[in-house]
Order: sequence, then C-alpha cells, then structure tokens
Amino acid sequence: MFPFFKKYTFDNYLFVVRIWFGSLLIYHGFSMSEKDTVYIICNWIFGKSGRSPEIIFYLARGIEWICALSLIAGLYTRVSCVIIGLIMFFAIVLFSLFHAIHLGGGGLALTRYLFWFSVIFIFYGSGIWSADRLMAERGV
Repeated sequence: MFPFFKKYTFDNYLFVVRIWFGSLLIYHGFSMSEKDTVYIICNWIFGKSGRSPEIIFYLARGIEWICALSLIAGLYTRVSCVIIGLIMFFAIVLFSLFHAIHLGGGGLALTRYLFWFSVIFIFYGSGIWSADRLMAERGV
C-alpha cells in the first residue's frame, strides 16, 4: 500500500519517539518548578556554592529546553541525549544509593523514562529524518 512507510519503518518510529521525547522535555520544562530532576541536580551541585535559586532555575530550564529543541530538530541528538542521560543517571544514583535527593514516585518514574529514552537515542542516533542526517549527507 505505502512502500515508503514499509521501507523506513524503524526510522519513522524513531522520528515519532524523538518528537515525543523532545516535546515531553519542553512540557516538563514549562510545568515543573522545584520538583524537576534537572533543577534538583543543579541545585544539589551549585546550591552549596551559594548561587541564587533563580540562576539555578534558569540554568536547569536552559539545559532542558536546549536539549529538547535539539532533539526535535534532530540536531546533535546524541550530544543532547548524553547530557540528559548523564543528569538522569546521576539523579537515579543519588536517589537510590545515597538518598541525597528526594524524588517522588512520579518524579523517579519520569527520571527513569528520560534516562532510557536517552540511551536509545545514544545508541541508535536520530534516524534518517533529522538535521544530523542532512548535515552528514552534505559533508558538514
């Protein structure tokens, strides 16, 4: 029926998941405040040095939004997923092993989802429907 969709089935799924993952990060950046995993980690790292909470808040939002927009466009997908994945892994380790930070049940579940989706994109890349692929084809 549609040979185009049969030929690129995995890449089409990867495209949809990449858009969903990026939009989830953007929504998460708009809706969460101090319950956000990226904010909790940034506050845990930089809060002890006397930084103001507003600077930490904007730093956490900036990390989430830049990585999310990068994911949606498919530009430097692996780099942004490494950043998000490391932050989420660090949060899971701090919560599970050391109990240094507090994540609620939903926050911990979302942190694990974001970590595993980051791992998927680190290994598989952004797929053929991305700016990374266009840049690779043009030799940039």
